[in-house]
Amino acid sequence: MRINKEVAAPRIYIEKVICNCCGEEIRKDKFGYFDDYISIEKTWGYGSEFDGETHVIDICSHCYGEWLLKFANSPSFHKEDAELLEC
Repeated sequence: MRINKEVAAPRIYIEKVICNCCGEEIRKDKFGYFDDYISIEKTWGYGSEFDGETHVIDICSHCYGEWLLKFANSPSFHKEDAELLEC
């Protein structure tokens, strides 16, 4: 037999997101959703310059666009297939 007890577990909510490039806050819409941005988390491996460190960065869409212009090789771009979204 199991007797359950309801416990309020603490939850973490993202209150603010700050762009690591420009330092501007990523805006929220009237429903509390953030404007689109890219978030990168990387744990560096053994022997790398950042051995064992985990880096987390958030970049707004404007800064991301500026960053892409500096790449020697442009990343590949894919659009979601509209037919797949209708399913």
